[in-house]
Amino acid sequence: MTPAVSLAEEALRQLRSDIIAGRIRPNTHLVAGELAERLDISRTPVREALQVLASEGLVVATRRGFVVHEHSAEEIKNIYEVRAALEAMAARLAAERADAATVQALAAIGADDPAIVDRPREELVTLNEAFHEAIMVASGNPRLAAVNERNSQHFFNYEIARLYTREEAATTVAGHAKILEAITNRDPDAAAAAAREHVLEALDVTLQKLR
Repeated sequence: MTPAVSLAEEALRQLRSDIIAGRIRPNTHLVAGELAERLDISRTPVREALQVLASEGLVVATRRGFVVHEHSAEEIKNIYEVRAALEAMAARLAAERADAATVQALAAIGADDPAIVDRPREELVTLNEAFHEAIMVASGNPRLAAVNERNSQHFFNYEIARLYTREEAATTVAGHAKILEAITNRDPDAAAAAAREHVLEALDVTLQKLR
């Protein structure tokens, strides 16, 4: 790997992380020179990183450069519908394929623990992400996991969860418990249905909070 490629990949990793985590907010105008100075690299790898981010839908190319994309309600709905299908398939495969140790590791994450409801929302966000990633791994289908990761890496996925009320957090935790129970019981149909319901419930909450 050449130094130029390495710098471009590092710039991509950092900028993607900043956008997804909300450190760089939607509608922010991205100036290559300013980003290069902040990352302490030249403009070329920054420009390359911005091109990749544009292909991923995280930024939009304009006449004046790049702007962090703000998703419309319709775009968010489409993203969640795709995610519901992908996660339902992952949960189904996990129920069919995961060995006992994998299921035990999934349970050990603790995303189904009701006590999470009264803890800082950052913990809920972290455990939720770990739980869903673990189900993708348990599905035994790396391509499915890769597609879902790209579809799920959006600012609103993390920001909205931080704003959950106690009731909304409780619904999320209960959804995790339902998915985990179905996978543990080796019930593919129930696992798929629970995963799909869980994602669509998250969609409803997201759209409500964006109004």
